[in-house]
This record gives sequence, structure tokens and C-alpha cells, in this order.
Amino acid sequence: MPGAWAYVLANDYTDARLKESGIKKYTAIFSGSNPAGVRADDAVGMIANAAVDDAVVINDFDGVPFFNRPMCNVYHDAEGKPHVMAYRGEPGFAFDGGTFPPYADHGETFYECTPCAWNGSYDAPSVTGTPSEGYELFEIFPDWNTKVYLPAYWMSTVDLKATSRSGTVPDYNSVNGHMDAARTYNENAHTETMVAHMYEYVLQLVEFATRDLQLVMMGASTLSYNSATDLSTVAETGVNRVIVANATADKYVVGQSIVIGTSQNGIQIADRVNITAIDVYDAENKAIYFSGDAKDITVGCYLSSRAWNNGATDIVVASSGSPGSNTSGKYPCIWRGKVDPWADAYSAICDILIQRAGAGTVEDPYVYTPHYLSDPRKYAAGVITADYVGLRYTLPDVDGYAKTLGFDSRFNFAALTTEVGASSTTYLAGYYYYPRYDVCVVFVGGYWYLGRYCSPVYFLCGIHPSSSDISRLARLFVTRS
Repeated sequence: MPGAWAYVLANDYTDARLKESGIKKYTAIFSGSNPAGVRADDAVGMIANAAVDDAVVINDFDGVPFFNRPMCNVYHDAEGKPHVMAYRGEPGFAFDGGTFPPYADHGETFYECTPCAWNGSYDAPSVTGTPSEGYELFEIFPDWNTKVYLPAYWMSTVDLKATSRSGTVPDYNSVNGHMDAARTYNENAHTETMVAHMYEYVLQLVEFATRDLQLVMMGASTLSYNSATDLSTVAETGVNRVIVANATADKYVVGQSIVIGTSQNGIQIADRVNITAIDVYDAENKAIYFSGDAKDITVGCYLSSRAWNNGATDIVVASSGSPGSNTSGKYPCIWRGKVDPWADAYSAICDILIQRAGAGTVEDPYVYTPHYLSDPRKYAAGVITADYVGLRYTLPDVDGYAKTLGFDSRFNFAALTTEVGASSTTYLAGYYYYPRYDVCVVFVGGYWYLGRYCSPVYFLCGIHPSSSDISRLARLFVTRS
């Protein structure tokens, strides 16, 4: 992959042609270890702010058609073709997907993506909404005339069917389990792809001109989790609250999801309930109120956080933002229709599998090669079949903060970590976990307890296809037949 300045020199002729034609292009240039970029071309002078709650902020990219990605209610027919029933702000739109008889018993909430192209560089990413020399249509788009619809929320199950809806509790599972669940919605459904994920990462780099995207919005990344000291201090019977010390209560915020158990991080008393209020109980304690059925609380019950339920970001009316705070790490964020573009929970990627070769000895060390599946509907329970293509780079055999992304000229979007040794505030500002099994899957983003590890290019690669965990969620994607 050429460096940022190599890109600029190599594209002087193309740049001149674009300027002469009046075609708009938006560029951010990155160099060295500094995650902050420099705006170039038509992005120079543009402002990109994120909001808190329902505040209105300045974001000049809202006026660029392919950055403006409205939320909408859709249903997919048997061939996987999306049909838009209502856009946000129109009659009938509902964050929970809405109902649209006779077309669909219930819609789902997605966001609309307009075709655009990029220059293939992560060092100096440049995007345009017009076919242009030196730019290629993002792989997610089949052509320049077809819009694509991506899920707003984490996948959840309602009436035995996978959904993308506000007001639901996200499902956690393995990649294998998530893929089976997605197909309950449509036979063409699957989880998130690297094709889509890296398209969005490029837009994020250009919009905010930084690789350290947690400086824009932290996302839910500093919530209290699995703590031995988050304990109830008062016994009560038949209540919807738990009394805890002031210092414990201050770790939690209204709206978030928690569990309450008799063991550390346990769910014996309450599993994934929402905090509805936090009030003073006495001088030393506060009462944390929670949703759901009343419970019997004994002294010494444990509290622990979980991923936020779908819908917390519905209050945000700006193109990007968070409820409560963009900087505390306690709240989820939304970026242009996509809830939790990083942090809060891992997202399951279905079109990449990593194969480990070698014996793990000095003479025959392990080699980790990612493989790409062009049709995610052909995912086969984590088996690397003949449908996969091995990428032309290998992955590091140690964990660490990422410095570089891999490059395969056939699949520019399939870019996993190739070098570690950075930090949370340098280079890519995202963490990498190397593969631990003969075949591994990829989860991206980070989760609610990882702090500054989180990023769109936080790659958790050490997971077996059948391995499930409470932090591993998924998104409901659908590919047209």
C-alpha cells in the first residue's frame, strides 16, 4: 500500500482532472504515528461535530448526498430485495420497524446508503459521489444506480424471527449461531461483512479526519463489569431497586442494561434489565431502580453491566451523537444510522475466516492467513470451503495496538491488522487479538468494558466459529439474490 504522500504525488493528474470537471471529492491524509489527519480537496475547512441527546450541531458532511444516510423502515421480499415503506420523519415511520399491511406484518429499521467511490487508500482515503478516474465504486454497491440498506440496530429475536428494531434486547451468540438466527428473517440474510464495515470505516476517516474515532465519540466502553465490589448494601423484598454504596452507583447511568446475581457477574436475580432511575437512599447509599418484575434483594448481591438495549440512541437527531455524553464512555453512540459503530459490543463478521498453518515450533511457526468469502450466504458453519479465497498477507502472532492494515489489491476492503506496536493514541488507535485456533472468525469494534481498545479496526481474531459470549452481538444484513 503506498503511503499518504505517495498517493498524493501519484494522483496529481487525476486531481487536476477532477478539479477541472467540478467533481467533488473529500479526502483525509494520514502520516506517521499521529492518528490525526489533514483535510484535503473539497473536505478542506469542513466541520464535523457529533451531538449529545437531541442537540443540533454543525456537520458540513450532512450536505454531501452519500454521507446523508436516512433511517427508514423496510421489508425484504423472498429474493432479499429491500422495499422502503417510510423514512424517518415521514408518517408511519417507527423506530421499532412499524407495520405496513398488506405489504408486511412488520418492518425493520435500516438506513439507506447512496453509491459512492474511493481511491483504495487507507493512508489518504478519498471519496466521491461521481464516477471518476482513479476511484472505484465501493464493493458494497452493485452499481451506481442501486442504493444499499444496512441495519440500524443490533440483531434481536422477536417471535422467533431475527429483527433490527428499537426497544429490543440484542442477542449474543457465536458467529455460527448468529448466522443461523439471521436466516430466520430471510434465506438471504447474514451478519455484517468486511465489505460493508470497511466502506463505513473509510467514510468515518474522511468525515472526522482522525483514526482515533473515540475522540469523536467514546461509545459505551467504560461501564462497570464483573467487579467484586459492586454489591448491594441493603436487603429488600419484592422491589424494583437495589441499594448500593454511592461509589458503586456512580459507575452506572440511567438507561443502561445490567444484571444482578448472587455470584460475581451472575444473573441469578435479574438478567439484562434497564436502569430506570438512580436516587439518593441515605448519606452513604443510592437506590438503582430497574425495569421488569420485582425481585428479592439480599445484602451482597452483585451488579454488572451488559450491552445497551436497542433504542437508547433514538433521541439523537443529529447525524452522529450519543445520549448523555460523547466523552464519558458510559453511553452508546450512533453514526449516520448505525448504532454502535464501535464499542458497546462486538459485531460478528461473516465473510472472513482465518486459517492457522504450521506446527507452532521454531522450525515451523504458525502462520495466520485470512480468507475472504465473496457471497456471505455461502457461509458453512465456519468451514473454509472452495468458495473462499486466501488473502495475500498474513496476520501478527501477538496481541497489540495496530499500526498497519493488510493490503490485497483484489480486495481492498479486506484489511485486517498486519503490524502491532502502536498505542491507544497512535497510528490506528485500535487493538488486535491474534488467532488462537486452526480456524478463527473475526469480531470487530470492542465492547462496554474495554476503554481505549475500541475502534472500527479493533479486530478480535482469536475466536472459534462456534464460540459464544455475552459481548458478541451481530447485525442483520440481507444480500439480494
